[in-house]
Amino acid sequence: KHTVALAVLEGAKVATEKENASLRENVKQMGRDQDILQDTMDEARTLVEKEMVVWKEKLQHSQIECEKLEKQLITADGKLLDLQTFSDHAISEKEGLVQQLHELRQTSAASEEKHTVALAVLEGAKVATEKENASL
Repeated sequence: KHTVALAVLEGAKVATEKENASLRENVKQMGRDQDILQDTMDEARTLVEKEMVVWKEKLQHSQIECEKLEKQLITADGKLLDLQTFSDHAISEKEGLVQQLHELRQTSAASEEKHTVALAVLEGAKVATEKENASL
């Protein structure tokens, strides 16, 4: 009995040692896999951090460009307002000049009419003077 029990225990011991060896190998493999996974994660983290730096720089550049464009827009709005004011002034001045031209035409027409009447009077006086001179 004792020998059989020892043989059974010896068989169990051998089986346990094989299982332990297999488990140790599995633990080593898991450690290697974990190292590979950690390296992969570190590389990915490094790449993501570099990409974030690049995108932050692009964002900062875009913000600077946006601020420049906003300043240019404000300047353009100011110039547009100046041009509108100048245009309004020019239109007002043009309307004044058109009114003056209209008044000058009316004055010119009235003067022409007076001139025509004066010429007719002078022509009549000339004819009368010539008749009087001829009769003398």
